[in-house]
Formats: sequence, C-alpha cells, structure tokens
Amino acid sequence: MKKRMIDFFKGIFVGIGNIAPGLSGGVIAVVLNVYDRLIEGIKDIFTHPIRVIKDIWSLLIGVFLGILIGFLVIVKLVEAFPIPTMMLFIGFIIGPIPTLYNEVKVEKRKIADYLVFFIIIAVIIGLSFIRGESGSYTEVHPIFLFFVGVVAASTMIIPGISGTAILMILGVFTYLVGEINILIDYLLAFDISSIWSTGVGLIPFGLGIIIGGVLLARLVSMLFKKYQTTMRYAVIALLVSCPLSIVATMIADYGVQMKENLIISLIIGVILLVVGTIVSLYMAKLERKDA
Repeated sequence: MKKRMIDFFKGIFVGIGNIAPGLSGGVIAVVLNVYDRLIEGIKDIFTHPIRVIKDIWSLLIGVFLGILIGFLVIVKLVEAFPIPTMMLFIGFIIGPIPTLYNEVKVEKRKIADYLVFFIIIAVIIGLSFIRGESGSYTEVHPIFLFFVGVVAASTMIIPGISGTAILMILGVFTYLVGEINILIDYLLAFDISSIWSTGVGLIPFGLGIIIGGVLLARLVSMLFKKYQTTMRYAVIALLVSCPLSIVATMIADYGVQMKENLIISLIIGVILLVVGTIVSLYMAKLERKDA
C-alpha cells in the first residue's frame, strides 16, 4: 500500500508537469524514476492490459488527477507567482542530474553520445524561442484536434518538451484550457447533457493522445533497449536544457507579471530553487539506494 501511495503522489507531479508552462511531464517522470515503468505500461496497455493496470494503476490515477490540478490550480499559480513557481520547478529538475551522470560516466562514450547530447540541447532551446499566438483558435476541426492530441502525447512521452509550449505554438492551448475547464465545471455540477456535448468535442483530442502515446512509447522503449547509454545521455541533455526552456517560456508568456515585486520574488525564488534541488536530489539518491 505504501508503494501505491508513493506512486499516486508521483503521478500527480507527472500530471502537473504536463500542464505547467515550460515544464515537461516526461522530465518529471525521469526525476521521480517512474519514466521506464510508464513507457512500458503505455506500450503494453492493449496487449497486456491486466498486468499493466495491476502495476501502474495508482500512478495513472495520480497522473490524471495531476492534469486536473494543473488546469485548475497550477496555471493560475504560475500566472500569480511566475518567478517563485518557475524556480521551484527548475530546482526539482536539476537535482537528479549528478546522480544520473554518475550512472553513465563509467560507460565508454561514443561519438553518437556526444552528438545526441548537444543536438537535443540545441533543439530544446530552439523550440523555446519559437513562439506562436496562444489562444488563436476559438473552434478547432476534429481532424486537427486529433493531430494536436498526437503531438500532446509526444510531449508526455519525450522528456524535455513542454506540452504547454507546443500547444501554444499550435495556437490551441487557450482553447483546450477553456474547454476542459468548462467540462470540469459541468462535471462538478452533474450537468449530464452539457458534459456530453462538451466531452464529445474533445474525443478526437483524447483519441490522438491514446494512439500517439502507445506508438511513441513503443518507439522509445525500443530505443532504450538498443541504445541504452546514448539514450541516457539524451535524458541528461533534456534535463540540462529544460530549465532554459522554462525560463524562455516564462519570460515570453509572463514577462510583465515577472517585473512586479521583482526583488522579493527573486529572493523567494532562490529559496524555492534550493529547496526543490535538495528534495529532488534526495529522492534520486533514495531511488538509487532502493534499486
């Protein structure tokens, strides 16, 4: 039961990571040492559903709850306190880097490892500066919404890619947040007819996430089995570059708010950065000790 509760809370953080601007659910899964289990579970969900559900049901419930919390709370928290929230996220991300590096530094390095490492850093930082108009759509065609779901699945599967940033680039982030918040309101009010009418419109998005998630999970699982060391360097590159992605995204989206109470926000932010780093470093060492 203790393991299930720990999985549940880890899942919440992974779900929040999928929604928080600049953050990546995949990175949080790596930080909390549940990435491999999630990938294998999603990959086998249709072929071995009972085994998968038995293994990661509490983790999946936590992920779904975290996504709801992200829509209801985290987005508003980031808007109200951008600098402290951003620095706490960065602390959580950079903490495990020394532990992960210690695991791969004993391996023999290849040219491919260095290429993958620097290419991924360049791609993630480059994506951070490609900005689109968020909320440019008020209506979305179902086929495009399905494509958006596949893209959203890739940001959940591939660490370091911010789902929020990509959805903003595609111009559908505000639309989706609005529709999902409306659906949540209807669910809380038990308005069945409105739940149905709103939910049906989001079905293509959900199908895109499911199909895209399963296919990508199989691809990532195969790559980790065939190129384990290179993929570990890829993950480290994602963790290194993700904080820069968070900063760029936050400045682009919340630059005006960040200027308000700048000094006190920076002081609180530095404290939260240290706290987040210590907590995630401790968790990474604990996971390694238990492994």
